[in-house]
Amino acid sequence: MPEAEIVCRDRASAYAEAVRTACPDAIQVADRFHFWKNLCEARREVHCCAPQLPRRGYRGRAC
Repeated sequence: MPEAEIVCRDRASAYAEAVRTACPDAIQVADRFHFWKNLCEARREVHCCAPQLPRRGYRGRAC
C-alpha cells in the first residue's frame, strides 16, 4: 500500500504526531488558512518587537 508523500494539516500537535506515526517519511505542510495565520502572527510579533521607524515626513536622520 503506498504512503502519502505530502500531508496538508492544521497546527494541532495531535495531527502532527498522527502523521509522524502513520507516514513517518511524509512532508507536513500547513493548509492555506493556517499558513496565512502563521504569517500574520509572525508579522505582528516582528512589528511589536521591532524598533519604531520614522514616520512619513520625518526630516531628521533615519539612523
